[in-house]
Amino acid sequence: MDRKVLLISHNALGKENNMARTLENQFMGLRSEQIAQLFFSDENPNSEYCDNYFRVSDSEVLRSLYSRKEVGNKINITFHESIDNKDEWIKTKIRKKGNRRPAVYLIRNLIWLLGKWKSKKLDDWLDQFKPDVIYFASGDYAFSYMVTLYIAKRRNIPVIIGCYDDFYIDKRKTINPLYHITYQNLMKKAKELFDLSSAFVAVSDMMVEDYSKLFNKKGYTLYTPTNLLNNSSNFKKQEIITYAGNLGHGRAEQLISLGRALKKIGVPSLDHIDVYSGEIRTEITGSLTADNGINFCGRVPAEKVQELMISSKYIVHTESFDETFTKRVKYSLSTKIADCLASGSCIIAYGPKEVASISYLEKDEAACVISDEASLEKKLIGLFASDEEKKRICASAKKLAYRNHSSDKNRELLCNIIESLF
Repeated sequence: MDRKVLLISHNALGKENNMARTLENQFMGLRSEQIAQLFFSDENPNSEYCDNYFRVSDSEVLRSLYSRKEVGNKINITFHESIDNKDEWIKTKIRKKGNRRPAVYLIRNLIWLLGKWKSKKLDDWLDQFKPDVIYFASGDYAFSYMVTLYIAKRRNIPVIIGCYDDFYIDKRKTINPLYHITYQNLMKKAKELFDLSSAFVAVSDMMVEDYSKLFNKKGYTLYTPTNLLNNSSNFKKQEIITYAGNLGHGRAEQLISLGRALKKIGVPSLDHIDVYSGEIRTEITGSLTADNGINFCGRVPAEKVQELMISSKYIVHTESFDETFTKRVKYSLSTKIADCLASGSCIIAYGPKEVASISYLEKDEAACVISDEASLEKKLIGLFASDEEKKRICASAKKLAYRNHSSDKNRELLCNIIESLF
């Protein structure tokens, strides 16, 4: 494929968060001159495959409100600039992970609506790159759709929308008027962009089916790729159970339930879960104790997470049974699933079957799926007692990883989708 792709997303390409790694794996097959990224976070890119970036950050757009000067700059990936202290509130109040209050959405979208991000520098950068197609990694802030629409219309080029989490169907039940304002604003911009777009891709069949109906647009399932398929055999398995990832959306409570069951069963070295997460909220971490069968290890670098996954005999994937959380993650195929399947470790999946990630693992028998707390101990005892069952699960997982999560196959599919637009 010789098309030039403009990637628009909140996060810069790199290895420091799940979205950045997912996008990098999707596009790493393109030559460096074929890919450029426009992003909105204050972070710096850290990619081996892309060297052409333009950044417009919250801090810059905020400053433009009172300076009335155009903002945004081409980024040199070897130059790491610090953010001024006067802009620190943007990072802590608006960008802070987990800060999802409606007022924050309203303020951030308003800043971008009034800010001077439409600049000559941005136009010159786009003129120099000359993109053939836009790939937009969707989010839950309306301003990113506004930016994408502006560029797509101005340059008259097709758009492919990448969907990784559900921001559209799961409308919360609340009397907060600000939530309804921000939700309606997001849906207005999303529908406008979907109408303009040529196609969309999503991480699960369930999401493709429901979004096709919602937006009346053709969709494709593009599973999250992994780069572990050729590396997992190089590590010796340790007799440990590992969980690495987000502890939000009720996952911490799930791990505690699982940890208590493991402690009660009492198999040596398998009587607790080693939990790795950057979670700092004490109301969550305070319960991750040895009494609850949890060894909380804190945050580790992304490369270390992959090492832990492929060196552990068992790895855990979990989603909450709470209906509020189930609705929020219903369509998402967790970004860790691909690495879990390719790791060669036995997956313990604990959560409701109506969530895409749990049903996906169960369908191909690629995990020991436990879908209710009542059968937790019985299923774990049976798993630990049967080497044959563990081997069968690991073989099924590896087969599924090769079929749906090969980086090469996924990039080929994405390239074919792009070529079909011309």
